[in-house]
Amino acid sequence: VYNTNNIEDPCEKLRIAIATMVNSSKPNASIDFVDEDILHRLVVAEGDKGYHTKEVDTENKDGIYLTMNRLNGLVAEMISEINPQYPYPRALASTLQQMSKEQLYFALHLPRMTDITVKGEDYGEVENLLLDFAFGLLGK
Repeated sequence: VYNTNNIEDPCEKLRIAIATMVNSSKPNASIDFVDEDILHRLVVAEGDKGYHTKEVDTENKDGIYLTMNRLNGLVAEMISEINPQYPYPRALASTLQQMSKEQLYFALHLPRMTDITVKGEDYGEVENLLLDFAFGLLGK
């Protein structure tokens, strides 16, 4: 929300949202008490287990996933602004979030699972893949 504040063009909003998803994996030197590289690896390796539980329906009713659902809803709104006729905005939003984690992980650790190459902290190819995927589906 902060990064897209005061941006009117819905395509630019989605570009910024995708860049934010991808680049959130980069280390942040201003947070010295957390090793973000380890945290990111943990989120990629274990993150889905947070909602792939036996109690997911109860946990969802209790509001445990509100933040994740809110983020997905915001991206889905951007998608609907770009193409109001696109029938799957929430599915595309959640797919983009998953792709941002998975494609980076594949590039770093299982390179035969992707066409993406990551050099240092340049995640541009991951971002380009997500942009191509999203805007291709949205007809832009």
